[in-house]
Amino acid sequence: MTSRNASIAGGIAGIVGWVVFFVAFVLAPTPPTLGASAADIARYYTENHHGTLISAFLFATTAPLFTIWAGVLAARLRDAEREGAWLYLAFLAGVIVTLAVDVSASFITMALSGRGSTAGDATAQTLSDIANYGYIFTGFGSVAFV
Repeated sequence: MTSRNASIAGGIAGIVGWVVFFVAFVLAPTPPTLGASAADIARYYTENHHGTLISAFLFATTAPLFTIWAGVLAARLRDAEREGAWLYLAFLAGVIVTLAVDVSASFITMALSGRGSTAGDATAQTLSDIANYGYIFTGFGSVAFV
């Protein structure tokens, strides 16, 4: 693949990734806050089952799109840095960690959406808090990057 084609593919992947990310963000209502009661968590995931499931799936599907986008950007950073390049590696490592957390939070949200009403109180609260922290981390990372 030529450099021009890679840039186009990366640009398209980035645009599609951000559109999907935005749709996933607005699709499901705001989840229960950190430290919410088990009853609030169960009610939220019962009442918003389809929206949260689709939203979590969409969040997870952004990972391969952002990986392509980040790979192209990392190559551009490497080329711009020339000798002794390291910034592109730091950028790529940060993107990989952020995407891993995003996918993990998405899977936890999918599990809560499917079983949140039957999970024990402590389990539901813990999983909900982990998912919230995951989305806060990836959301902050994404906003900071942009």
